[in-house]
Amino acid sequence: SLPGTPMMAVTSRGPDIMWDTDIASFQSVFLLDAIADFSEAEAGLLHEYCSNGGTLVLFAGNRTADCLNRLADAGFNRINFRGFYGGVGRFRSSMVDSADTAHPLIAPFAEDAADLTLFPIYKAARLDPGKKHEILLAAGELPLLIREQVGRGELYVIGTSLSASWSELPTAICFLPFGGSATESPKLVQESGTVRACICVVVWGASC
Repeated sequence: SLPGTPMMAVTSRGPDIMWDTDIASFQSVFLLDAIADFSEAEAGLLHEYCSNGGTLVLFAGNRTADCLNRLADAGFNRINFRGFYGGVGRFRSSMVDSADTAHPLIAPFAEDAADLTLFPIYKAARLDPGKKHEILLAAGELPLLIREQVGRGELYVIGTSLSASWSELPTAICFLPFGGSATESPKLVQESGTVRACICVVVWGASC
């Protein structure tokens, strides 16, 4: 766990989690290019999960277009996919140059010592959010972190992947604190008198 944050229990599963697990028991669900593998009914459960106070975090990947379409079909506001930026190795990269530090998720990284704006991004999905979305991070005109309020919960769409060929985000100093901040919501699970934030990481292996 991170100093000053609730202890985090992390569960790593594939898309079959929807078959045998009540995701309402998790505070946050992190999806690594995985929603494209969900049925329409399973994607609908994700919308219900968010509406009831859960936090859903989607990382981009090779199937970003399919994932965004599945989200829209499930009732989330549509984010259009306009292709990919980069993907030509590490010879061309961008960095975050615009951050909404007024938002609670980004505020802890407003200090100069934070490296949220320093890690290289080699490949990203070109995302076109709607009017009901907030852009919390961007590299030029390229939105990198999009937020949507869904009932009592939230959806975050991150325009890059956790793969090292896409960005250096996983090795950035800010990565673990950033992930910890994304789990902070009123929906905490009480376990043996200790507040425990539960994260479910859903991985679709072929694209990650």
